[in-house]
Amino acid sequence: MSFCTSCGNGIENDAEFCTGCGTRAKSSERFGLAAFLDTETTGLTADDEVIELSIALFEFDRNTGKLVRSLASYTGLREPSRPIDPGAQAVHGIDLRTLRGKRLDEERVTGIIGRAEFLIAHNAAFDRRYVERLFPEANSKPWKCSMRDIDWRGKGFGGRGLQDLLQAHGLGSGIAHRAEADVQGALKLLGHADGDGSSYLVELMSGTHIPKSKRAATVPSGEMTMTTRVGEVERLYSARGVESFRIELWHDGLKKHRVIKGSEVEIVQGKASLQVQDWEEKWKKVQSKAK
Repeated sequence: MSFCTSCGNGIENDAEFCTGCGTRAKSSERFGLAAFLDTETTGLTADDEVIELSIALFEFDRNTGKLVRSLASYTGLREPSRPIDPGAQAVHGIDLRTLRGKRLDEERVTGIIGRAEFLIAHNAAFDRRYVERLFPEANSKPWKCSMRDIDWRGKGFGGRGLQDLLQAHGLGSGIAHRAEADVQGALKLLGHADGDGSSYLVELMSGTHIPKSKRAATVPSGEMTMTTRVGEVERLYSARGVESFRIELWHDGLKKHRVIKGSEVEIVQGKASLQVQDWEEKWKKVQSKAK
């Protein structure tokens, strides 16, 4: 008999999995563990708090990206120390009366985080800041974003929002903006086969998609020909469901960065075009003075 490295439970020599936690009895380089999580909060600011957390640990095949099996999951509510923004409540439908006296099971959450090689969230930049505040253990884990780290637009999808993608793939749960439903829907999406037959999880793990906004400018050897880098137009929704758009621009040579926002995509793109022209003209002047 051997003992499980995750929970310490005894494992019979011929057993494939630990009966205590589901871990494979023998380590395998082919299979890995990851956790997908989602939160609902009191609002959208940095001072807001988690009121619902759902996290699911799953095993995946490193070669194919296939989600092999679910190992553990947890969903819980948490009473916050501040009011819930009416706009946020209109989205997720959770009120303070429902949350009264509720606490997250920290042991279960940290146990799942500890077993995962990396954590995934849809719009990880949002969930991460709230989760790491409650569970510092998450700070030591790599994070991957299923919204930004997969080239959804390059695959022909108009939006990167989770509900938009689920509907486009015929995977809509019908229960939007509740943590557990969003986690389960996202896992189905990641396990879905891409056009080349591999799952979206493969691209997420490989990091092959680098958003345009993060691609380094090409600078030929011996020349300073830095140009403006323009990110992709992002569709955003406020807590009240109001649609808006944003785009980021950088110019490394001028050390400039700007975020343009607007209610119409054409307006945002037009302002971005004007900004590009302005920075390019300024950069030409800088180059001419340097000669």
